[in-house]
Amino acid sequence: MQGPLRNQIRTVKNEVSELRTVVRREREQLRQAALYALSDRQLKTLAAADPDPEAVSAYRRVLDAAARRAGWTCPSGELPVDAIAQELTIRSRSKLYTMFPDEGEFRRELYPKQLEFFRAGRDHREVAFIAANRCGKSEAGVYQAAVHLTGLYPPWWEGRRFDQPIHAWMISDTNQTTCDILQRKLLGRIASANKPFSGSGDGMVPGDRIVQVQMKPSTRGAVGTALIRHVSGGVSEVTFKSYQQGREAFQGTEQDLVVCDEEPPMEVYAEALMRTMDTTGKGGGLVLLLFTPLNGWSEVVDSFLNPEKGSGDRSCVQAGWDDVPHLSAAEKESMWEAIPEYQREARSKGIQIGR
Repeated sequence: MQGPLRNQIRTVKNEVSELRTVVRREREQLRQAALYALSDRQLKTLAAADPDPEAVSAYRRVLDAAARRAGWTCPSGELPVDAIAQELTIRSRSKLYTMFPDEGEFRRELYPKQLEFFRAGRDHREVAFIAANRCGKSEAGVYQAAVHLTGLYPPWWEGRRFDQPIHAWMISDTNQTTCDILQRKLLGRIASANKPFSGSGDGMVPGDRIVQVQMKPSTRGAVGTALIRHVSGGVSEVTFKSYQQGREAFQGTEQDLVVCDEEPPMEVYAEALMRTMDTTGKGGGLVLLLFTPLNGWSEVVDSFLNPEKGSGDRSCVQAGWDDVPHLSAAEKESMWEAIPEYQREARSKGIQIGR
């Protein structure tokens, strides 16, 4: 056999091998997306020795739907036993899978304000969750950021969906609070810098979804940017910023998602909002605000609560202590006594101070 022919055969074999690898990876991604779309109860019945026929049918339906969305060929509907067991193990360890459960003392239906906040992103570009302290507003914002970054939407999700990897900003008032609150809640404890991720995996994003983190030299332990594996096979990028950087730091780049934890200065908010202008080709990205209204009837509050400044792009959800089940009567009484009288409406009910 002549040399050129041998080289051509070798090239074809390599191309076939690469194609098989791509197809295998696509099938794994489709199965993972299908399994994620199932409830815990359905997964447990699939893992049983005699799987429930309804759960099997549900798996095959979501598998076919995932293949159609991705434009890929649907793999066989055989149950991936090992993948099901792995999915159940991951869910038992990750906050993303255990937040807002179907059942239990803190089941999803007992958090109507959080669900309203999630739904609002479907039809509005600007969504404010103005709530009392300890109502879980930061957790709700971080949870929503995590599902958008990963594409791992739960079966009950009715809010905005991104089918492809996104670019996002997570912002708070200072570099330190961004690190201590948003970064910690989203990524968990970070054990390695500027390398493939090595951390605790105890944040909202599952540890196996975090590809890499780039540390911020100006603040000890702070991440500048993290890469998050999206269910589509691509990689999302989230950057951590702060209001103390000033308006100029928010110029330039387009973003699909911006999350502001604590009320931002209007000039920073306006600049961040501009970065989401029509980045998706579907009317723009999404901006989420999460804060307790301690600054009174500010310009930001006015833009959301003043009927004369209403906009179809804006939505506001307000919540107080009585809207969540995780605060006991004793806790609420203790906190009430500790709060200065002039702040009680804001800190307990999410109602702005004065006007």
